Amino acid sequence: MSDIKEAIKEAIGGVHFHGVISITYKKQILFFGAWLFAVFCVGSSMGIFERAANAHGGGGGEDKVINGYLIDFGYDPEMLMTDEQIRFTLAILDNETQGTIDFENAWVRVAKGEDIFFASTLARAISNDVSFLYNFRDPGAHEVTVRFQKYSEDAPPELQIPETLIETTFIVDVMASHTARESRVSRDLVVGFVLGMAIGGIVMFFIRGKRKEKSL
Repeated sequence: MSDIKEAIKEAIGGVHFHGVISITYKKQILFFGAWLFAVFCVGSSMGIFERAANAHGGGGGEDKVINGYLIDFGYDPEMLMTDEQIRFTLAILDNETQGTIDFENAWVRVAKGEDIFFASTLARAISNDVSFLYNFRDPGAHEVTVRFQKYSEDAPPELQIPETLIETTFIVDVMASHTARESRVSRDLVVGFVLGMAIGGIVMFFIRGKRKEKSL
């Protein structure tokens, strides 16, 4: 029993234990409880901030290199889910120089199996890419096909037929809205708690250091 008392006394900073919890021990408990509460608050806030950052920047995507072309496929937000507006952006670059490739337009299709949900020819933007907004109705794997096209310079304007520079398909996995939200919350809580623990530990270290300086 004495060993247990000594271990407790050492763990709480050398306070005396005589069967009654001392005032110093109570302060330690209150301080530790306040620290845990701060960790929870900071952790939750960090999770919210991280989710906001992901929703407005970064996003997800994939790059493919085909016949010397680099096809840059991106979307935002990073986690795709039903009933949420997704912005897709597609660009084509020279894989060696990373320079832009001149093209006229891009034909884009969104499909799932034999069902085609979206198909359109998009004009090239000033930023030398194409983008579009889309809301998925069904969860699961979807195909996003892009065909970059360019008109022949030799043919007269009235006879110009688009020539295919490159065509490829990307697979995206779409989650049901409620499942995706639960996944986001779980991820945010884990990341937020870890960051909160780190910040809380640093703050606690400095507070204890200042208390020791004052006691000296």
